[in-house]
Amino acid sequence: MKNVEDTFKINLYRHSMAHIMAYAIQNIFKDIKLGFGPPTENGFYYDFDLGEKKIELKDFPKIEEEMKKIIKNNFEYLRNELKHEDTLKDNWINKEPYKKIQVDKLHGEGVNSFSFYKTGEFLDLCEGPHIQNTSELSDIAFKLDRISGAYWLGSEKNKMLTRIYALCFMTQAELDEFLERRKKAEEWDHKKLGKELDIFMIDENIGKGLILWKPNGTVLREEIEKYAKEMEFKYGYHRVATPHIAKEKLFLQSGHLPAYQESMFPPIVVTEDNEVKDKFYLKPMNCPFHHTIFGS
Repeated sequence: MKNVEDTFKINLYRHSMAHIMAYAIQNIFKDIKLGFGPPTENGFYYDFDLGEKKIELKDFPKIEEEMKKIIKNNFEYLRNELKHEDTLKDNWINKEPYKKIQVDKLHGEGVNSFSFYKTGEFLDLCEGPHIQNTSELSDIAFKLDRISGAYWLGSEKNKMLTRIYALCFMTQAELDEFLERRKKAEEWDHKKLGKELDIFMIDENIGKGLILWKPNGTVLREEIEKYAKEMEFKYGYHRVATPHIAKEKLFLQSGHLPAYQESMFPPIVVTEDNEVKDKFYLKPMNCPFHHTIFGS
């Protein structure tokens, strides 16, 4: 597992690479508007308003080559801080509507100064931090990964922007390892295997995640249960069977209702002559039943 220092370092590089990607896309496609571009768990992304333009997967190699050219220029990451009134006077902010929206929003929340980072001819409103020079990125392994849509500031009331995702690791070996792991995960994806091997199905009329086990899947399930029973018997465990529901009193005694009622299913109410006679709850776990058996 990565420690805090390692995580900070790789995020520093990924955030800095996000600026490089935005710089490259600006150079190639011109007259586009910038959203934001943070680091992610395995790389980074950047959001763009492309207007009438469109970026496709076939454009990725061209963008990657432009990124490599920018890195080789050994540009510095120059930080500048401006007061709110000076920020609004800057021609750049008035050409970047999404950045201006963010400045106005933050100013309304009490922020009075804003930091900008300049790398070559690329300028961005950004808190940072960043590396000092693009030369530090010369050995970084990266790969543009996918394209998706993303609402500005995550609200469906706002315009849909184009989000470009990229992978980024400290070494090529780490990037290759990640790609291989992801490929295997896709091959082993339960949704893919479930369909190909005719193991299970899901029906919208029943509900997402509520599995209908087909004959092949039922065989697998029974074999797994058989193995589990063999292991439990081997190590001295004894199985019991308990109901799926119980009276309200049991879950009041166990503490489940006072602590977790909001997360439990509503009760089955038994009435007689229009009066509540009893309440039954679907069990949230087995332990109250097992305690009852142990106490008998």
